[in-house]
Amino acid sequence: MVKKNCEIRNVKINLLVSILFLFVFFTATNLTEISKTTVYPIPGQGSDYRLFHDLEFDASFSINHIKYSVPGKKVTICEFAIELSAQIDTSKPFILI
Repeated sequence: MVKKNCEIRNVKINLLVSILFLFVFFTATNLTEISKTTVYPIPGQGSDYRLFHDLEFDASFSINHIKYSVPGKKVTICEFAIELSAQIDTSKPFILI
C-alpha cells in the first residue's frame, strides 16, 4: 500500500513538473515574440528594398520589407495604398520607415 501511494505521488510530481515546464516554455516563447517590434522599411517609388540594405537594426526588431507591385492603369492611389498596407501586420507593434 505504501509503495502504491509512493508511485501515485511520483506520477503526480512528474505530471506537475511537465506542466510547469510547458507553461514556462510557452510563456517565454510568447514573450519573445510579443516583445519583437516589426520594422517596415518603405522605399519610395522607383526604388526597392536595397535602399535599406546597409541599415543595421537591433536584434529586438524584426525587419519586413514592403514590396511594391506595378499598379494597373486604372488603380487609384487609395487602392494602391490599401494593397501595400495589406503587407503590414497591425496586430503587433510596428514601425514604418
